[in-house]
Amino acid sequence: MNNLELNSLKTVEMIVDFMKDPAPLPPVILCDSPVTSAESFHFLGTTITKELKWEQNIRSLTKKAQQRMYFLRQLKKFLLPVKMLVNFYTAIIESILTSSITVCFAAATAKDKAKLQRVIHSAEKVIGCSLPSLQELYVSRSRRRAAKIAADPSHTGNELFRNLVRNTWLWLVYGEIMFFPFLDYGPDSAHWNMLKF
Repeated sequence: MNNLELNSLKTVEMIVDFMKDPAPLPPVILCDSPVTSAESFHFLGTTITKELKWEQNIRSLTKKAQQRMYFLRQLKKFLLPVKMLVNFYTAIIESILTSSITVCFAAATAKDKAKLQRVIHSAEKVIGCSLPSLQELYVSRSRRRAAKIAADPSHTGNELFRNLVRNTWLWLVYGEIMFFPFLDYGPDSAHWNMLKF
């Protein structure tokens, strides 16, 4: 339909298999050449590993954000108003920290979350005002994503929100967003709190 052709030299496969003894799979052949297997790959700014761990991705996000902190410090030297510094931080640094936050934050280790939070603390010291924490950014981005999916009937994940109360509730467990629309937990469940957004 779009005249899309796969380039076998640029195509890689990554097998995600959590079995203890995975059976060897035959190589994938594309245009008479085998597709190489990769341990991880970079897709739309996000590094995905075959173990679905996020250390590599968070390391690269932290590095990018710290590089941009230099520019924030330079702007501070020019005595720009706090509002302009916050706008710069939001556009240039926070956008990097939140680029794949809805995917990797919940599965990230506390050590990796602390690395990202350290960048925010550094920016707070430079700017001189408080900024939203990583947890707050995660909650707001997840709520926004869930609201968009619930409001779009053509979205493939829209039916997952069918069982949520009035499609306007987000289920929270211990302060972290968990999506379990396929489970039959109601608002009276002992372990669940409901927050409206």
